[in-house]
Amino acid sequence: MWHVQRVWKIVVLVLTVVVITAAGYVLTRHDPVPQAGESPGYAESTASRSPTPSVATGTSARPVKVVFLGDDYAAGRGASSPAHGWTGAVAAALHLDASVVAEPGAGYATPGVRGGSYAALVAGVVAAKPQVVLVSGGRNDVGAAPATLRAQTRALFARLKAELPDARLLAIAPWWGDSAHPPKLAKVDAAVRAGVEAAGGTYLDAPDPLRGHPSWMADAADPTDRGYAAIARAVTDALRAQLPR
Repeated sequence: MWHVQRVWKIVVLVLTVVVITAAGYVLTRHDPVPQAGESPGYAESTASRSPTPSVATGTSARPVKVVFLGDDYAAGRGASSPAHGWTGAVAAALHLDASVVAEPGAGYATPGVRGGSYAALVAGVVAAKPQVVLVSGGRNDVGAAPATLRAQTRALFARLKAELPDARLLAIAPWWGDSAHPPKLAKVDAAVRAGVEAAGGTYLDAPDPLRGHPSWMADAADPTDRGYAAIARAVTDALRAQLPR
């Protein structure tokens, strides 16, 4: 009898060990209790997640393509390098896909160093297929006859509109330098405003940031890096509200 009881004790002990071992195996080989939104044994692939929605920041998801058409200032004349002109700073501030088509000395009705006015630069603007064209300058046109200036300015914007019908056309008031604007610059302002508005564009009547700052001028006509930085701030403020969203 004693032997039978001993055998049963051994059997019970063995079964207990087996049960404990099996329970430990189950607990260690399976996922813990899932958190909210999870399923046991499931790991989400990062490739299957939906992309994070874009947050509106004043620019579209894809950079707006802009062409800056202009003269010495658009080319960065007077800066320590072209990279320190105003166009690059504006493009960086507004996250633009920007390019520059410029000719020093040129204007709406005035030939530049290569012999052409802004009209000669239109092909380069069109080739870039921009969404926005911003035309600057006009300082070089103060000597042009008023009638010629009006006709050439109107023709420029009309051609841009015909060849880029979906682009937004903008023109900014001409900069003069550190001194007050001379009366003869008023005819340029008027011609540019009339020309761009006739083509359905917008005239940006931004103040000249160079006025009263002779130390911002590299010479009698062109700004220094600091002068270009001031222009960049003025253009950025004026341009921001005009960009497609």
